[in-house]
Amino acid sequence: MLRLNLMLLLAVMASAIFLVHTQYESR
Repeated sequence: MLRLNLMLLLAVMASAIFLVHTQYESR
C-alpha cells in the first residue's frame, strides 16, 4: 500500500510540475 501511495504522490507531483512548466513556457 505504501508503494502505491508513493507512486500516486510522485505522479501528482510530476503532473503539477508539468503544468507549471507549460504555463511558464506559454507566458
